[in-house]
Amino acid sequence: AVKMLFDDMCGLPGSGIIPKQFKQIRDAIKRIIMETFFDQVFLEQQLSGKVQKFLMDPTKVEEVLNKVLDSPQFSKVLDQKLEEQANKPGAASMMLNLLGLNASKVKPFLKLFMNAIGKDVGPKLGAMLQDCEF
Repeated sequence: AVKMLFDDMCGLPGSGIIPKQFKQIRDAIKRIIMETFFDQVFLEQQLSGKVQKFLMDPTKVEEVLNKVLDSPQFSKVLDQKLEEQANKPGAASMMLNLLGLNASKVKPFLKLFMNAIGKDVGPKLGAMLQDCEF
């Protein structure tokens, strides 16, 4: 019976229907998927459920925060901001120059400090986010 859907057989009405109607079938399936899975209400329910599940464990927020702080992208942003501060006239750049420090020497200390803060702030941030409405 399944073979009959794909192969056109003489004298059997409805045989070979899938190849004959392929574009219409494909368009109908595409429309159903787009209407079902990309429906605003469906997406909001799915994302809300995932966010709530994520926020139920504040240590997960800490893990994500630490991953962000340890990522190469964050490292690039930190380098950029340190260079901007070093090149800006002001007390911070003057202090760094007086101590003979530059961005590459300060960065390891800042990363340690930020990771330590991330461990303290992560659970608190998770608890605060639980109170927010998404």
